[in-house]
Amino acid sequence: MANRNRILYQSEALYVSDLTADVGVANLAEQLNRVQDISHDLDINRTDIFEFGRLAPLTRQVVEAPTVTLDFSYLLVDGKKLKLFHTMRRKTDNIELATCEQFLLHVDLNTRKSSEPVGEVASKLQEIFK
Repeated sequence: MANRNRILYQSEALYVSDLTADVGVANLAEQLNRVQDISHDLDINRTDIFEFGRLAPLTRQVVEAPTVTLDFSYLLVDGKKLKLFHTMRRKTDNIELATCEQFLLHVDLNTRKSSEPVGEVASKLQEIFK
């Protein structure tokens, strides 16, 4: 039997919830489907606490609340409509270089009107967006 390379992909999921809901209710978070890209960052500002006569710090205290950033893009699908949004960022400093927003509309070539996808197109979309 031939050896095959095993490829493992890292996966992340994005869950959203209503912050105004009761805290006592369990399972408020719902998974956001069709997420294409997620990037996140957490910055915590700390200061070193020293003791007179010692070179090494005793502890590192948090001086202010952490800064959390979250960027994500997802596909918006509503029957015959599909909306895509892409962002290109420079890796070194995360500056946004370009964005692309696309709106796709399924059109029946026989009637020349927008319509719900059927047949092979519908099954392919179901595979992608389940």
